[in-house]
Amino acid sequence: MTAVAAGAPAAFSPIEEYPVNTIASTRLAADTRLANSLDAIAGWLRRAMAWLRRRRSEAATRRSLRVLDDRALHDLGVSRSEISSLAAEVHGAIEPTRVRALVRATAGS
Repeated sequence: MTAVAAGAPAAFSPIEEYPVNTIASTRLAADTRLANSLDAIAGWLRRAMAWLRRRRSEAATRRSLRVLDDRALHDLGVSRSEISSLAAEVHGAIEPTRVRALVRATAGS
């Protein structure tokens, strides 16, 4: 700490008016806000990329099913009008609505 000369104007008072911890805490708050903003942007980008990957995969599934003939679709238990909703269900875009049947082989058959 430096002593203020006698008769020195108040404008030349020691820096004690601006404690270092106040400056550091202001800087820390700004850094925290920046980090939170960057985290929010990164989270948005991750969600956008996941959505895009899901949509591309869903489109590939639709394309793959559309090239099948009606007999192959029938063997799968899918009609041509269900292709889009089936692809959306498989990739989690909508809630599953199809009932899956579990066929058990009986002993003796």
